[in-house]
Amino acid sequence: MRQNLWELLKISKERSYKILSFLGQLGIKFLSFGLSSTFCENRTTG
Repeated sequence: MRQNLWELLKISKERSYKILSFLGQLGIKFLSFGLSSTFCENRTTG
């Protein structure tokens, strides 16, 4: 029983790590896009 729980924990850990890395990549893309868009806006208005 304990081994099964450990396997489940390991699987969920790997899955959560994959989800976290995926979200991190999305966040980085979103941040870079927002920064570039605001930079372009400031450059055109200024």
